[in-house]
This record gives sequence, structure tokens and C-alpha cells, in this order.
Amino acid sequence: MSVHKKLLKQNSKSTLMAAFLFIILGWILSGFVFSCGASVEEKQQTYQDIIGYWKEYIVHNDSKEETALRKIVINSNGKLEQSIVYELATQCRVWLNDNEISFENGHLEFWGGEFKGEMSEDKNSILLTYKQMDNPFLLERIQDEKTIQLLDSLESCIGREYVYEIPVKLDDGWECENLENVGINKEKIFEVIDQITNGKHKDIHSLLIVKDGKLVLEEYFAAEGKIVGAFVNQVLRDRVQMLASVTKSVNSALFGIAQEQGFIKDLDAPAFALFPEYSDIIKDGKEQIRLKHLLTMSAGFHWNELVIPYSNPQNDAMVMHQRKDLIRYCLEKPMAQKPGEKFVYHTGLSVILGEILRRSVGISGDKFAEKYLFKPLGISAYIWPTTPDSLLATGGGLALRPRDMAKFGQLYLNDGKWNEKQIVPEKWVKESTQHHIKTTSGAYGYQWWLRSFHINDRQVDSFYASGRAGQFIFVFPELDMVVVSTAQNYDKSWSRRFYEMLGSYILTAVVFSTHE
Repeated sequence: MSVHKKLLKQNSKSTLMAAFLFIILGWILSGFVFSCGASVEEKQQTYQDIIGYWKEYIVHNDSKEETALRKIVINSNGKLEQSIVYELATQCRVWLNDNEISFENGHLEFWGGEFKGEMSEDKNSILLTYKQMDNPFLLERIQDEKTIQLLDSLESCIGREYVYEIPVKLDDGWECENLENVGINKEKIFEVIDQITNGKHKDIHSLLIVKDGKLVLEEYFAAEGKIVGAFVNQVLRDRVQMLASVTKSVNSALFGIAQEQGFIKDLDAPAFALFPEYSDIIKDGKEQIRLKHLLTMSAGFHWNELVIPYSNPQNDAMVMHQRKDLIRYCLEKPMAQKPGEKFVYHTGLSVILGEILRRSVGISGDKFAEKYLFKPLGISAYIWPTTPDSLLATGGGLALRPRDMAKFGQLYLNDGKWNEKQIVPEKWVKESTQHHIKTTSGAYGYQWWLRSFHINDRQVDSFYASGRAGQFIFVFPELDMVVVSTAQNYDKSWSRRFYEMLGSYILTAVVFSTHE
């Protein structure tokens, strides 16, 4: 046989073999596609009862409280996930693409079994237990089209480009203006917004700037900056947000109002004169503690709150809230140094101040605030809960709208006046924001912090209210400016990041423009 014929025969065999392999591969691929399609269909069938929109509640003895909205879908990988979760509590968080969820035969679990429960027979509700709480949670299927549209609209804002708009003028007393018209370099501010929307500052929820008495920036963010824009501003603007320890500064203002009205005579008075039920433990130097020592957190008690994290069961602030008698827990602590010698951060002292206020004025602090502080400021939306032993949570429980937080800052910038009316005594404003005791990061007044920034060769002084996880009201008297922010950042660097934002961008935007 010739070489040519041999080659032709070999090529024929190769062609037939290739065709055969191609057919086999086609069968395999078609079977794979078919099996994948069947798998997706099976998953759709398995998950059809849980897919959709749900409202979450925490269940109390005789009531239920809304806590979140959840949208559950099958994602592009064929897995079950919560594409968006919008918290209705005062934390105001939004979560995206949470795939720590499983559902099988009517049994639902979140976060590896932290939440778990069984679907009802009508498939419209699920009662959940939560490992960290005694109260159960309830999921109910959302039928309301308006609520469904809210979740879908929030989700549609993911990744939108930021566009600056002058804050919306409402009937709440704020005059609104363009950033540039009050001498702020907008490019520096836009750099900050860009950082927020790119996740550099993690889960910041709001950033507001008041300059020369005008609201010039009001932006709201969700899902670590991924959700931004006019619709988000509209949704979050009227949400009250937790202030954490910013509450302490508000309570300080109430103390000043009460003193002006004659209910509190002298800050050098014994701190616990109104607590005869604790006379058995007011000894060993505790009888030397004065009201001013509570206000400046220099009472002298042994107290461990900032050295170890709040998640640690040994943290005194956490232990305090688990006791039936919060005040007794605080007063039983031994003395570590003489009153007035050293600043030691102590939330319990702020709660005791709230109870001193109540016993002095004869009504609870929230009612006193409503009459003499909130109503004069035009603040109608607030939440102020109590501690487990029914004391007003003056150490960190208040929730306000960010626009109203800015009012409180402007009130102090104006020496206690709002709309030309004296609400907090001018003397108290000046006294409570002075340097009374040194801290590791600056100084402390009467439940207010003091801090200086250095912008090139210029020192800019401030006093501010600060709350855990990123709640701030900063007042800059020299610049006639107030900066407000809320957040849910529980890492160790939440405060440092915000100070850097202020110094490197916001203050720079104002100081450089002023020099120009």
C-alpha cells in the first residue's frame, strides 16, 4: 500500500474517532445542562415557600415590635440569600447579599443557627428563636406593595453615582444653602463622600454640615456606602438614629436647665444626698464625691469600661445593665483614687445623673427634656428607653434624627440660643464645655469632650458629643460650624477614622477657603 493511501486511511479513522468523541461529549454536556436545569428547578421548588418579602418583629409579652424588612431570593449561583435586609430599629443598618441562610422542609435558619424556626401551615409566618435573647422573633410575609417597593427601590440605588444637592428645606427651622456659598471647598467634601461610597469609612449612615447657621450638607448612606442618593436621603432623613453616649451631653444640658430653674443648687453638693436607700454603702471616701465629680467622670470609683471591649462579660458597663439594681452596683464599687483626681470613663455615673435629675425636678428626664429642650428646638421625633431596672437610659439610650442632632450642636454654638430664644443657660454652655479634667486624648467638661485639630500651622479647637460606633456632634466655635455623623462601626478604629476625616478633609475645606 502506498504511503498516500496509508495516510488517507489513518485520517479517515481519526475523523471517525473525532466525530464519535464529539457525539459523546455532546451527550455529556447536554446531560449536564439538563441536570443543572433540573437542579435550579428543584431549588426553585424547594425554596418557593421562603422566597419573597418578610417583615421581622421581636415579640414581647403582649405586643410585637418591628425590627427589620428582609428580601429573600435565589441568587445567580442558585443559592438562597437575603439580597437586602433593612433594619427598622434605631441602628438603621442595611445588609446586602447575606447568604448565611438555609431553608429545608419548612425549617429556617440564619447565621449558622443563631436564628431558627418553623414555618406556619399557611406559609405566611415563621416563629424564630434567637440564641442571644429570651424573646422570640416573628417573620411575617409582606403583602403591602408600598413596603415591597421600598425594599426594591433601596436595592436599585446600589452603586449609583453621587450627585451633590442642596439639603431639602423642611418646616423644621433649618435654612439650607449651597456648600460653596458659605465658603467651603466642595472638592474636599466630595473626596470624603467618594471615600464613604467606596467603603473606606465602613458603615457611616449620615454626614451633615452646618456652616454660618445654614445646613449645607445632608447625606445619608446605607450598606457601607454602597447605597446613596436622593431616595436614600428621603428614606433615612426622618429616621431617628441611636446616639449611644451622645445622650450624655444631652442629659448635661438638662442638668444645666434644672440648675437655672433652681432645682439643683450647687455642683459642690454631695452627689448622693437624694439616695438615702444607699446610705449603707456611701462610705470609705464615697461621701466626698460631689455632683461636679459625676459630671466630669472623676468620682474615683474603680471601673473598667474602655480598657476591655463591651463584648467582654467583665466590662463593668455590660455587667451594670444586667443587675437588678444598677445604682447599687455602681456605688458598691471600691474607690480607686480620691474624687477629682483622675478621669475614668463611667457610663454608670451618667445614669445616676439622670436619676438625680428626676428626683430633683419631680418628673422623668425625657418629659423634662420634651418640655424645656425638645419642644423649644422643634424636636418631636425621639426615642428614649429605660434600663432594665426602669431608670431612664441617660448613659446612652436616646435616638434622634440627624437634623435634630445638628440643632443641638447649633444650640451650643449659639451659647444656648435657638431662634433668639435662650433654652440652655449661656453660663452652663460655657462652663460645661470648658476643660475641667485631662483625658488620654484631650480634655473633658461636663459630659462633653474637648479636642484640638492642627491644620497646617493653624489650631482649630472644638467640643463634641461622642457615642460608640461613630455617633458625633462636633462644634467648632471659631469656624461657626457644626458637623454631625451617625454610623454603626464597631471596630477599634471608628473614632480615629472620623477624626482623620475631619482634620484632613472637612476642616481643611473650610480653613483653606477662609484663607483664600
